[in-house]
Amino acid sequence: MTLSTINPSVSDSVSDFEFLAVLAKNDPVEFEKIREKIIQEFIDSSEDSKREMLVRFQWRIDQTRKQAKNPLHAFIKLNQMMWKSLDDLVAAQNQLVKHVRDQEPILENDFEVVDLMEFKNKKR
Repeated sequence: MTLSTINPSVSDSVSDFEFLAVLAKNDPVEFEKIREKIIQEFIDSSEDSKREMLVRFQWRIDQTRKQAKNPLHAFIKLNQMMWKSLDDLVAAQNQLVKHVRDQEPILENDFEVVDLMEFKNKKR
């Protein structure tokens, strides 16, 4: 979705970000409506298997924003949420790597290196 579909007066020379930044400053209520519409359209366009997760995640974001004392506090809380998620992902990756390293190798040097030219000559 582009903002020109929401607001036809937005020209191509103005980026979506610039438009939204000005709108957030000048008309926060309208900005919030557009923000929610963009998010909902993104969720609706996602794969069925991911949609519920995205809805729940957006709910967590919205609740964090509502409970924040001010926009800076909301930013800090959301930033902490992002870093915790990244830490959890790194921890899961490290566990997977450790698990793979701890596994028995499928082949434990139970193979023989063969000189293909010698092997070919033996067959004749």
